[in-house]
Amino acid sequence: MATSEQHDRWKSLIPFLYDWFNHHHLTWPSLSCRWGPVVEEKTFKRVRKLYLSERTDGTEANKLITMHASVCKPRVASAEVITGYSEASFSPYVKAESVILHPGEVNKIRECPSHPAIVVTHTDAPQLYVWNVGRQRNRLGDKGNRGKLSEPDLTLLGHTDNAEFALGMANPEPLVASGGKDTKVLVWSLADQMTSLSVQGAKGASLQPNTILEGHADTVEDVVWLKGSEHELASVGDDYAVIVWDSRMPGPATKIAGAHGKEDLHCVDWNPLNPDLLATGAADGSLKVWDRRKLSSASAESPPEALFSCQHHSAPIMRLEWSPTAATCLATGSEDQVINVWDLSRGGAAAPAQGSKRTAANVPPELMFQHCGHHGMVADFQWSPDDPFTFLSVSEDEESATSEGGGTLQMWRMNDMIYRPEAEVLAELEHHKTAILEGKSKAPVQTVTNGTPATVPAVAAAEAPAGPVKQEAPPTPLAPAGINAGMSAVPAPEPAQLPASHAADTAMPDAPA
Repeated sequence: MATSEQHDRWKSLIPFLYDWFNHHHLTWPSLSCRWGPVVEEKTFKRVRKLYLSERTDGTEANKLITMHASVCKPRVASAEVITGYSEASFSPYVKAESVILHPGEVNKIRECPSHPAIVVTHTDAPQLYVWNVGRQRNRLGDKGNRGKLSEPDLTLLGHTDNAEFALGMANPEPLVASGGKDTKVLVWSLADQMTSLSVQGAKGASLQPNTILEGHADTVEDVVWLKGSEHELASVGDDYAVIVWDSRMPGPATKIAGAHGKEDLHCVDWNPLNPDLLATGAADGSLKVWDRRKLSSASAESPPEALFSCQHHSAPIMRLEWSPTAATCLATGSEDQVINVWDLSRGGAAAPAQGSKRTAANVPPELMFQHCGHHGMVADFQWSPDDPFTFLSVSEDEESATSEGGGTLQMWRMNDMIYRPEAEVLAELEHHKTAILEGKSKAPVQTVTNGTPATVPAVAAAEAPAGPVKQEAPPTPLAPAGINAGMSAVPAPEPAQLPASHAADTAMPDAPA
């Protein structure tokens, strides 16, 4: 858990660790967050929907909220913008657009990839709810109203006990998978319901599962589909087991008993870019990555060996997800308030120099980055589906010296000097060597991405905010990738000796009204 002093230190490093960072205080905590579709493209930002849950204390209805968020494009945000916030501040770049008064808590949200306005929610009950957020009555003005709750467009039935967290959507087929305390994994097909879900029609319909999968001996905590498959999925549970399913088969296709020893398993994800890799997170804070090609030959006498295993969180891992754009990268979020970003390709990295705080004993070489901006347990996060190394995350905060309580929503993008090839980073720093050492800048400013130089644009006058606009400054010099990572990815000189920002040093234009 981060102390007040540690959090202050992290905050001072924001301009060096992040290309962009946005903090938004939530009056009530959120247990689930999702990126929605892009609704508007502009020169220096894109506006996209967010789906967010809101859990209240019972004095108000629980909510499913659709928000519009302005997401700054790479190398545009100024240091002043990304650090100029207080813990209780409401971001001007995040705005609620519509609200659904939800029956029960919203524990998890999943959108339908082929129909992004269709979302499915898990609550503290056996049933699941399907919503067309575009046609539901907007209850945004019903603040504090505990009158009639919103009515779902479709209710998914079949569980015989509460199903609270295990929820997955197939891609591209509209298939929903769910697990719960009844130890079963249920699958529904929404294909025949899409017409009525997509157009204005009668609400209140219900649907029974197409498939029931049995093999767990305790609560199913998470379930995920193999990308592009309508038959293969994986689940984990409190029976310590990982199960790989083929819905065309009567039972488990593969089962790993005691995958993390006698530890409950909280989350699982299938690599969307490499279908042979499956990752799992457990209650003891351990992370494991499995090669499913080696699972078929495993047995109780000869259990499979994980491809990668590490215990670097100090509390249970509540969420993990592979990167949608980098095949060797994944992230884990924990009750210890930290999101770790891993790069498995760094497993053979050279040991740190003698005397370095980043030693092999306390930091695995695969750990690339740590996000330490939350004051409570990380309830959920998601990689951006189309903006590399950009994240959306939420936490459930308790009142303390550093937090107002309620919850926190953060959007953040890692500084690309942390994950880009070292040769590219060094080439860019060489261009700004004079500015770094003597405070004198060359012009024009250029960056190198994937070997291609590009000039960083200045903010167009039409999109700039009122008042003077600062000129471009050279990138903030960071230690290049592979030399220092995570919280040790800090500049070699003292911050006071460096330029204030690492891109066009301007405020982010066009905040939502």
